[in-house]
Amino acid sequence: MLPQTTKRYALNISAVIGEPIRLVGGDLVAAGGPVGSVSLRVPGVLAHMVSANGGWTLTRRRRFGWDLLIERQDGQHVGWYEGWRWLAGGTISMTDGTQAELRRDRRRSPLFGWKLQATDTGGRYAEIHCPGRLSKRSITLSLQTLPDTAFADVVVLTSCAVLRLQQEAANLASMVHPAPAGG
Repeated sequence: MLPQTTKRYALNISAVIGEPIRLVGGDLVAAGGPVGSVSLRVPGVLAHMVSANGGWTLTRRRRFGWDLLIERQDGQHVGWYEGWRWLAGGTISMTDGTQAELRRDRRRSPLFGWKLQATDTGGRYAEIHCPGRLSKRSITLSLQTLPDTAFADVVVLTSCAVLRLQQEAANLASMVHPAPAGG
């Protein structure tokens, strides 16, 4: 059973371009209210994403790595996320041909800065501040524009879900291999 319905989100992501948006817990919140959610630890999927335009899931395409499928709640394939092997980030590809890159923005913040940009032109969709591990600090987005596609919400939500999953992986790694005590 997948959580939440689209009825909860009266505010569309496209209505909050230029405003700061925070992913607090699982809710994507703008000044005017919630615009979506990203839920992890949902049985059978890596992440469940919801906005005013619908609901989608992220599942593994392969057993290992960051090769993920994006599907609508009814199971229809709408895209995928392919993480890069040697660089942080990856490419979000939608079935309508839209592609966006999620990559580090070392100019803005070497540790926490990310950007979501068009693959073909490099035009920036969003700047994203993401702490490396789950903490009280939330992921913060500043949307500058959206891809010209019916899947614009999915692209934004997928970038948030991937960053949240990476935070969880960093937390797990720190528990398995804790930093040495002392100096």
